[in-house]
Amino acid sequence: MTWRCCGIEASHPEQLWDWLETAAGGPDNAVAITHNANYSNGQMYNPRYSDGREIDEAYARRRALWEPLAEMFQSKGSSETTPAVSPHDAFAGFEIVASQAFQQVAGASGAAQGQMRWATVRGGLQEGLRQQERIGVNPFPIGFVGGNDGHSGTPGNSEAQNWTGGNCYLDDTADLRLFGEIEGGIPSVLFNPAGLTGVWATENTRDALFDGLRRRETFATSGVRLMPRLFGGWDLNDADVADLAAAGYRKGVPMGAELPPRPADAAGPTFLAYAAKDAVGANLDRIQIVKCWTDRGMVFEKVFDVAASDGRVPGPHGALPPVGDTVDVTTATYRNDIGAAELPAAWTDPEFDPTLACVYYARILEIPTPRWSTYDAVRHGKQLPDRVPASVQQRGWTSPVWYTPSDQDRAQRPDAEGMYTVAQLADRGIRPMTDDQIRAVTIGRTVRSVNLLTGFEATLHYGADGNRSLMGLGDRPVVTPYEIRDGRRIETTLLGERMSVALFSVDGRT
Repeated sequence: MTWRCCGIEASHPEQLWDWLETAAGGPDNAVAITHNANYSNGQMYNPRYSDGREIDEAYARRRALWEPLAEMFQSKGSSETTPAVSPHDAFAGFEIVASQAFQQVAGASGAAQGQMRWATVRGGLQEGLRQQERIGVNPFPIGFVGGNDGHSGTPGNSEAQNWTGGNCYLDDTADLRLFGEIEGGIPSVLFNPAGLTGVWATENTRDALFDGLRRRETFATSGVRLMPRLFGGWDLNDADVADLAAAGYRKGVPMGAELPPRPADAAGPTFLAYAAKDAVGANLDRIQIVKCWTDRGMVFEKVFDVAASDGRVPGPHGALPPVGDTVDVTTATYRNDIGAAELPAAWTDPEFDPTLACVYYARILEIPTPRWSTYDAVRHGKQLPDRVPASVQQRGWTSPVWYTPSDQDRAQRPDAEGMYTVAQLADRGIRPMTDDQIRAVTIGRTVRSVNLLTGFEATLHYGADGNRSLMGLGDRPVVTPYEIRDGRRIETTLLGERMSVALFSVDGRT
């Protein structure tokens, strides 16, 4: 098993795969685990060869074979997602750390080399579905693991309440941990103790653990030792929660697997989710199912609350009330009198569309507890650092379960009324607008935009200062730079993805 880290003897992933195929002895002996997507400057899930070519089926099959796992969490932060690319995910802003280069580029242009989304594990799942739609094979069918990536020789040292640093002499005192800098100027307080990997295996042996990694029956945590499970199937139901593992293996598939073809009479998949708290840690807040899907080259996501502690149910607008917060930051303590020791759920996707490929994973949240920096500051009589929260909700993530529509299901996808491809417009003699025409209908104007595929409507204002404001994604406008330039297009970004927008005038409508 190898962790792909720094390019020393080789600098391209294709060279790593060559080595794994020969010197390592093949897939029965080795597996590569990518780490730190959040440090990849948007390159981790960039769907291109190292020489810049778009990936093809051969690339997708090699990548899927040799890199079946990805690091969801480690000392340098979470790679799940960010608020910038998942603005509707209330829990997206957990332990966000990015490289200085990424932060500088993102701050300057709204995107990094490649796409911000490609620097997240969730974005990798989405891009995998998008590429599967394009070339027929998913290059990124990734399971989840957690890691340490510390440099003090203390693997498994992930306890927030007694962490003493993970970078040798760079953070071996409270002052250095709370107020120092590491990794070329990143504040060390942004780092955290570590993540952990869990493997569901038939027995506690090297071979069985390796097999569990290979089949992606794994989960990751942010350093706590909670225990989650996830099964999906077409014939699971509420009664199966009582003997979840037995029913899940008998009637469905576990985390890391692909759902079998959909039976003709199945409305949608049902998932059995379960979590038990860390035996010496905090109670649980909720279980969520994160769903990602693709449709005609566009990617989507939605987070569902499927189990909650303390009898909480969603309010009139669909939001689950907060679990509460018992943290006392002055003493770095919390009470376990809220939340639950266990949470079970049977959940059927209410929005399932059998014509669309999708992927599901579970995210489990603990109740709020003091962050390691709060424990550290109180223990040593230091001021609480203001650049990080005083409390956090530690969490775990199960590897996903995938659904791929059959050819018969895919054929039932209706055409989008009123939509044309660029080639179809060209066949009708319709050409893109010129830069001057684009400027005339955009700069200083507010326009209404409708996505004919999803029905999503938004209001956009193209300011004379070079910034575009988009209203409709949340309670605040999303402001990103834009340019109108020589390719007869508008260059901008949306949710961290670079966009090149060509404008056409059809029957007097832009």
